[in-house]
Amino acid sequence: MRFWEDVWMGARSLKDCFPSLYSIVRKKSTTVKSVLPSTPLNVAFRRSLVGVNLQAWHAIVAMVMNVQLTNQSDTLVCGLHQNGRFSVHSMYTTLMTSLVLPCNMQIWKLKIPLKIKFLCGIFSKE
Repeated sequence: MRFWEDVWMGARSLKDCFPSLYSIVRKKSTTVKSVLPSTPLNVAFRRSLVGVNLQAWHAIVAMVMNVQLTNQSDTLVCGLHQNGRFSVHSMYTTLMTSLVLPCNMQIWKLKIPLKIKFLCGIFSKE
């Protein structure tokens, strides 16, 4: 799992949460396994961190300092249900009770299978 580019801490990648740091990091595709075990964290930047960038780095360090790596394999967790498992019922409930699917999207006018329209609607940025 990549430290900056994968979603492993929270709902978004560190690259998306801290774009200014990501833009100056030396190894963008470094792994979580190579960063976390060392103190200080094994991350190098192309220039010194000052001001907002230094504050952002301190925020990252505070977020990851209590993370413990294990040898267990990664698992996918669905955030729609308390038990973390995907179900059609939880997806349907979420779709019907939220504004996930904007009605005015052009996707609904296309001649493609309905299940593809739903997936495009869920993952669209609109």
